[in-house]
Amino acid sequence: MTSARVLNSGIAAAVVAMALLALMFVAAPAAHAYHVDPSYNRERTALAVVHPDGRVSISPTAEEQRPALSLSKLYLGYYVLYHGTAKEKGEIKEMLTTSDDAIATRLDAKYPEGIDKVAKDFDLDQTKRNGYWGKTQTSARDVATFIAAIVWDPRAKPLFRRHGATGRSRRRRVHPGIRHRTPRPREKFEDGVGG
Repeated sequence: MTSARVLNSGIAAAVVAMALLALMFVAAPAAHAYHVDPSYNRERTALAVVHPDGRVSISPTAEEQRPALSLSKLYLGYYVLYHGTAKEKGEIKEMLTTSDDAIATRLDAKYPEGIDKVAKDFDLDQTKRNGYWGKTQTSARDVATFIAAIVWDPRAKPLFRRHGATGRSRRRRVHPGIRHRTPRPREKFEDGVGG
């Protein structure tokens, strides 16, 4: 696989993961759920949804390790929110909203254990730093698992951006591999159920 193709694959996974996260926590009505279509099998895209009750719905490639690219900044940012100085904590929102590599590099140099420690603490089996934040590998399932675990953590608030410049919620389109539906009681998700 060429480096451009790997980069495009990682970017596609990152974009899909961020869109899903926004949808899961901003646009989803309480009476509905998002479910990954089990037939959605694309080489360059992996999908994962972790429901509030712990059910997991994933595409066939959701557990594959892929370049995390800027998604690794979520893991690093979370670690810094717990272990960094007040100044460093203040830089997290900027690092994420502008995808500032210089801030990430500086924080990663000071906290090289951060990404791997977060991966261990949250049982993110496919997430590895590989010597530098920019070489981190992760999976769609790991990202979704991590976000689902921290969404109600008050310290993690800078990791989530729910409003645009106008302060109004923005509704995003659902990825074609995700179905929006009303769940039935005790419904079993045969494809990709995990714990």
